[in-house]
Formats: sequence, structure tokens, C-alpha cells
Amino acid sequence: MNPTLRTVLLAVARTLVTLILASILIFALLRLVPGDPAQVALGVDATPDAVEATRHRFGLDRPVLTQYGEWIGGLLSGHFGTSFVTGQDMSAIILDRTNVTLWIVLPSLILALLLATALGTWSALRRRRPEGWVISVGSQLLMAVPGFLAGVLLVMAFSLGLGWFPPSGWVVPSDSFGDFLSHLVLPIVALTLVQAAVLTRFVRSAVLDVSGADFLVEARSKGLSRSGAMLRHGLRNAAVPVLTVTGVQLSSLLVGAVVIETVFDVPGVGSLLVDAVGQRDMVTIQGIVMVLVALTVLINLAVDLVHTIVDPRLRTAGAHA
Repeated sequence: MNPTLRTVLLAVARTLVTLILASILIFALLRLVPGDPAQVALGVDATPDAVEATRHRFGLDRPVLTQYGEWIGGLLSGHFGTSFVTGQDMSAIILDRTNVTLWIVLPSLILALLLATALGTWSALRRRRPEGWVISVGSQLLMAVPGFLAGVLLVMAFSLGLGWFPPSGWVVPSDSFGDFLSHLVLPIVALTLVQAAVLTRFVRSAVLDVSGADFLVEARSKGLSRSGAMLRHGLRNAAVPVLTVTGVQLSSLLVGAVVIETVFDVPGVGSLLVDAVGQRDMVTIQGIVMVLVALTVLINLAVDLVHTIVDPRLRTAGAHA
């Protein structure tokens, strides 16, 4: 079998196993939470007969394995279940809220990578100069700033102070695309700054690690400048550890999105999760958590595939696995 194809198939298999194990863990842990979901949905004044009828209606009186099978079958068909609290089918709601969150998370991830690559490389190449020192110190300071504080400071500066952007809220693109973009700017900037600061440190370290490599010395001996040799030959090797860290940082990016949505009053999946936890809406919680896990795992799969393309050694390892 082709080594690259074998590596890709192994990565996909690991992803499927991870999703299955995650679904089992999520389902099991939520069943360990004290309290009867039917009782919580109806309130403390509900009669035993009403509670039992609710349990039967939502299938809570069925065997656990049957409940798990029905949940997984529903997920595979795009059905996330019916809320115990509101009685609504949560499928369209969760997918719609997830779409809102992705409008913030994906641009933030891309911008953070681009910004970190540029600043981290520049900081490493200019490490003995003032501009390199400023970038290094600035990234360390930003790493210490919580996401919610970055959001609040941006609102104070660019909304309340300068009046350039709205401080909170959300506009559907079909209603007004211009307003939609203006409401996106500050949440994306808040997430990007915090993540870019972390990634900048890793890019800087990775570039410094390869800066003395033999292949760069040889490239410079052929007439390339230090910066040119790094851009043409060094960044590909420096990208390997950075890609690994990017996959890990994705989890913190999704967690940060939950906080940012609260700060900017964005109706994403994070704010829906906060409401569901407050109401102990088990169906909604497990659906949202599974979506977040799936997003994390799938983007990590994409990172692994890019990793395989960037680092030929992984293809060789896949051939001997």
C-alpha cells in the first residue's frame, strides 16, 4: 500500500476510535450527575406519576445501552434529541449555534497562525535586535491576558472609546452583511490576539531550533541571505512542532470562544452550553459537548494530514507501521 495512503487511513481510523470513545465517556459521565432529569425538568412540585410519565416519554426508563444506541443513531442521522426542559428538537438549534461559533473560531485560528508565523519568525531572526526583543516580550505579556479581559479592553477602546465597532450582539449575514462583519471584528480580534501570542512563542522556538541546521548553512553558502534561507528551507522544518502545538491549542480556542461569546453576547454554541448547564438540560449538554469534541478531533485530523505532508518521515513511519 502507498505509504501516504496508509498514514492517512491510520489517522482516519484513530479519529473514528477517538469519537466513539468520546461519545461513550460523555454519555456515561452525564448519567453520573446526581438528580433525575425528568424531576429537574418538571420542578420540585411535580407528582411521582408526572415524573414517571416524563421519564417514559424521553426514554429514561429504558436500559442504558438502549439509550446510548438511540442517541448515537440520532447523531448519525443529524438528530441531537429533544430537550427535557423546553421540549424542542435541539438539532437545528445546535447546528445553527455551531455555525455562529465557527464564524468566530475558524478565522481566529487562521489569523493566529498567520500572525504567529510572521511575528515568531521575525522575532527569531531579529532576536539580538530591539524589534525582536519587543515581539518576544509582547507575546509573553499577551499570553498572561485572559480572553475575557482582552474582550473587555477591546470593547472599551474600539466601541465605547472610538465607536468604530458595536460592543456586542449579532446580526445574521442575510439581514445585513456589513453589520454582520462589524459584529465579528472584536470577537475575532480578541481570540486571535491571545492564541497568536501563544503560537508566536512556539514559532520563535522552532525557528531558533533549525536556524543552525546544516541545510541552512549550505543554503547560505550558495548565496542566500539568512532570511531567504529560512523562508525557502527553514520554515518547512520549523512547521512540524508548530503544527503539533496548533492541534493542542484548538481545544483552548474553543473554550476561549465560550468566554468570548459571553463577553460579546454572541448567540453561539458556547452561550447555549452555559444556558443548558444552568437548566441541567442533559440532552442539550451532551449534544453540544459531542459537537465540540467532534470539531476538535476533526481539525486535529486535518492537522495530522498536513503534518504528514510537511514531514516526509511520517510517511516513512506509516509504511513500516
